[in-house]
Amino acid sequence: MVCNVFDLELNPLGTVFSWISLVWDEYYNALGEAQLELAYTSDNAALVKANRYLGIDGSDHLMLIETVEITGDRLIAYGKDALNILDKRVSTETVKNENGEAAILRVAGEMTPWPCFSVGANQGIEGQYTGQIDGGSVLDYALKIAQELDIGLQVLFDRAAKTLTLTCYKPAYDGVIRYAPEWGNMGDVEYTQSTLGYANVAIVKGTARSVDDSGGETEITVYVTTGDLSASGAARRELYLSASESMEEGESLTDYKNRLARYGIQKLSEQASIESLSFSVDENVRVGQMLGCRVASLGLTLQARVAAVKMTSENNHTTREAEIGTPVLLRRG
Repeated sequence: MVCNVFDLELNPLGTVFSWISLVWDEYYNALGEAQLELAYTSDNAALVKANRYLGIDGSDHLMLIETVEITGDRLIAYGKDALNILDKRVSTETVKNENGEAAILRVAGEMTPWPCFSVGANQGIEGQYTGQIDGGSVLDYALKIAQELDIGLQVLFDRAAKTLTLTCYKPAYDGVIRYAPEWGNMGDVEYTQSTLGYANVAIVKGTARSVDDSGGETEITVYVTTGDLSASGAARRELYLSASESMEEGESLTDYKNRLARYGIQKLSEQASIESLSFSVDENVRVGQMLGCRVASLGLTLQARVAAVKMTSENNHTTREAEIGTPVLLRRG
């Protein structure tokens, strides 16, 4: 394996053949990152600089170097997935009640151009984004929508064409259980379950205006309850929210309450319960893949998406670990 360096126009600048350590983490709908530690030499310092891209064999992702530290005889470069280009651009578009993939591609496609970057074709991924986003970095838009709707994000590098293309993807599950410790393809299994910040019902407080018979206005407090309204007993977990935005001029009370409800849904999406599984894998596992797994010792049989693949190369030894996020349990026991 080698590490290639490119400029912002995707021209190749050089190749790194050896390093002290290399960490390369790719995520399904979060921001990947890399860390490259080298012996300090004048050649390495001239090649590995901020605002250049790193690429490795076997990956069609690039990492944009954002920080380089030189300490004594070491040079350490820190990079983030090229998806972080979206964090360098801001949008003031309003996204609400629209197809998630279309919204991501629309907002990213309208941003101020970045060298060699473009938006790919719509893949026809279903899913309606029911929250509301009114401004922020383009990356904020993309991550909020993608994480709520389980949509993958990738900026694919085409070396021959010198392009970076944002695409959405969502691999389906084929229904086959392929991974289990006893089969020798799941090692170092770690399981986490947490409902620490979980909520499924939001009570949102807002401020509206009421007009009396004489035309005078008074402020009134309104509450909207949204989320899984059928949940009851211990299954019901409530969250109180106070919306910072009041009712707008010309906005009806119904529209305002709908806006409060969308705000509540958006906040609930950030309060999900956590159930994750991580284990070491071979080179065949890909980010975003839906896996069928069985861990008899935990009484788990599940389908789950590969949320991340983390590669570490050190002392001439390379390991790969998959992180399985928010699994869908098929059977317990």
